[in-house]
Amino acid sequence: MADRIIQIVKFFVFILIVGLILYFGYNFISSMFTGKMANTQQNSQGAQNSLDGDKQAMLPMKDLKIQLRGGREYNFRVEIASSDADRERGLMFRTNLPSNQGMLFIFDEIVIQRFWMKNTLIPLDMIFLDSAGKVVSLTKNALPCAQEPCRVYSSKVPVRYVLELNAGLANEMKLKNGDEVSW
Repeated sequence: MADRIIQIVKFFVFILIVGLILYFGYNFISSMFTGKMANTQQNSQGAQNSLDGDKQAMLPMKDLKIQLRGGREYNFRVEIASSDADRERGLMFRTNLPSNQGMLFIFDEIVIQRFWMKNTLIPLDMIFLDSAGKVVSLTKNALPCAQEPCRVYSSKVPVRYVLELNAGLANEMKLKNGDEVSW
C-alpha cells in the first residue's frame, strides 16, 4: 500500500513539474537555476536592452538603413522576426521601443501581408517592403487594440518584408513609396 502511495505522489509531482514548465515557460524555469533572467540579454553592441514586463526575450538584431530618394539616410537596430512564432508574437506586450530600434518581419512568400495590433501596447508605423527592400506601402500610426475585434492593417500590394518602427517616425523621416531599406 505504501508503494502505491509513493507511486501516486511521484506521478503528481511529475504532472506539477510539467505544468509549471508549460505555464511559466522554459526561460523562466531555466532562470531559476542559472540566476539569469531573459531580460539581461545584450545586443551585439554590448548595450543592455530594456525589455517589457513579461520578460519577452529579444530576437537576433541587425543594423538597418533607410535610404530616402533625396539621399538622406536613417540607421536603426532591428530585431529579426523570421519564424512563424516570432512573427506571430512581434512586438506584443512591449511597453516601450527605443527610437532607434524596430522589428523586421521576414516572410517566405511574397503576398499581401495583414497585421493587427492585438496585445501591442505601443503605436507603430508599418513599412511594407518588396523583395528588393523598396517601400511599397505604409501604415502610419497603427494604434494598440484595446478590445476585439481589432483593426487589420494590410499592405496594398504583395510584400516580402514588413518593418515596424515607433509611430511618427515615417512622418518625421518623410518616408515615401520608392525609398529603400537595406540590412
